[in-house]
Amino acid sequence: RFSLSDMRQLHTTHMRLWLTNQIASVLVTVVIAACRVDQQEDVLPPLAAAHWTISTEPAAVIGRQDGPAEEELIAVVGAVELANGALLVADHGAASILVFTPAGEFVWRIGGRGAGPGEFQDLEWLRYGGGDTAVVFDAALRRLSWLTQDSVVRTESFPDASAHPEIYGPFRNGMVLQVERPQGPPGQFRAGEYVDTAVLVLYPLQDGAQVIIGRVPRDDIVEREVQSRGVPTRVRAYPPFGRTLQIAATPDRFAVGRNATLRVMEYASTGEVLRRISEDVESRPVGPADIAAWLQAGQDDPVESAFDEVRASAAPSETMPAFGALIYDAEGNLWIGEYTAGPTESPRFHVFSASGEKLTTVEGPRVDRLLSISGSSMIGVVRDHDDVQMVVRYRID
Repeated sequence: RFSLSDMRQLHTTHMRLWLTNQIASVLVTVVIAACRVDQQEDVLPPLAAAHWTISTEPAAVIGRQDGPAEEELIAVVGAVELANGALLVADHGAASILVFTPAGEFVWRIGGRGAGPGEFQDLEWLRYGGGDTAVVFDAALRRLSWLTQDSVVRTESFPDASAHPEIYGPFRNGMVLQVERPQGPPGQFRAGEYVDTAVLVLYPLQDGAQVIIGRVPRDDIVEREVQSRGVPTRVRAYPPFGRTLQIAATPDRFAVGRNATLRVMEYASTGEVLRRISEDVESRPVGPADIAAWLQAGQDDPVESAFDEVRASAAPSETMPAFGALIYDAEGNLWIGEYTAGPTESPRFHVFSASGEKLTTVEGPRVDRLLSISGSSMIGVVRDHDDVQMVVRYRID
């Protein structure tokens, strides 16, 4: 939909050289056409304004309580729309990929629990793979699987030493990005409030050298020892409205940002820094009602209550995070969704092109978790009043 002209305005400068001698003076004018590459004078033609709207009512709902039994969802970890319109939903609880028509009608399942070809054990995520393919990552099997709406067509094992790898990609150059948390001594307990850190590393799926991007601040953490069911328990939790590290990836690049401000860094799949993307947004204060609502979930669960006790012991942030969603659409545009706190508040997305230009700002539907954006759809997870999980698809026009 959006393209950048490859024509750059040529700037000309005029140099006047005077040569004098005893007989005459000659004026020589040399006109030099040069393309400037410095940041201030490298002016691209303005990008056409984007006018997108996202439907307020879903075009498809999957997993309704009154729907067919085969549509029941246990724990959704991803959903994408393929170029042919088919919807793929990854269900961690069922260890399978569910295939639906564009209208949300069930077609069949791919996979099942196991370690054999086309089977899954610990589905971590499902992402768009280009065209009529998707990519799924199995953390237990350390395996990436490419699939169509019919079956798994290719697999790649990912040798990794960490217990539960967090990876992004794969990239076209055969690399994947892994987020590693530095480990302390065995049994180390770090009581108090602190900012966790992470190391970003690019690993080759085949032969090749790894590329260390560096260490970055990760998440705000509060760690305490509390009583859970009468047993002393060490609990590690997120404080109310704490800042977190967010990462998104396309086949060619990835974006990294901690949501203290609406600012992210974009990197090429080689590890080269491409650009910084930022937007000024108003800081929103956190009030007592906001904290109470944030802590409300899990009050009836003894295990979750231990987490609530630890969360409540932390000093709350004075302002809300700047953004709550960071995701690329199928065309490589980066969507940054402002943080939403209330159950009825609609998120506002700032959309940037593949070259970093601001395309538009658009309001989207309220979802519990945003899963994917294609050229014509936004897909997310919501829950009804009975806490039943559903996948919803909204049209983008």
